[in-house]
Amino acid sequence: MSVRRFGDINKVDSLFRNLVNNMTKAERKILAEVALKTEQLAVDRIKSQPSEWKALSPSYYKWKVDKGFSEKTLIKTSSMLQSITSGVDGLVGYAGVTKTARNKDGESVANIAAVHEYGSVKMNIPARPVWQVVHRQTIQYILFTDTIKQTLKEALLRGI
Repeated sequence: MSVRRFGDINKVDSLFRNLVNNMTKAERKILAEVALKTEQLAVDRIKSQPSEWKALSPSYYKWKVDKGFSEKTLIKTSSMLQSITSGVDGLVGYAGVTKTARNKDGESVANIAAVHEYGSVKMNIPARPVWQVVHRQTIQYILFTDTIKQTLKEALLRGI
């Protein structure tokens, strides 16, 4: 049995020869884009002060204002907002609060973020989820935006 070739076999050959490299580049670009979008969603959620978050207690609110801190929930000095970051490490995208970040009192910002995410009965702090909601929003972004599709399309077309 013989195979009869027709069309531009060189284009097909080029597509498959470059496919892995082009798709790897596309994957990194997509990861960086999704990670950055996740970072932006988290910052926006904190800044928007969602109505479902339980209000600060009157005494804590007064203390914050009297000390010159922000009256907003989850924003005392902006340490948490400034610690939210994103990036790509190899083929893994990430977004979150850096583990090494410390506020001016030397407290771990990641620990503070975790307490606020899930709440603390011991410290009488209600849960004020940021990342659980942002995770769902990021999935929606991945599923319903054309930017990922466009990036993959461009990667495939580069190979032709």
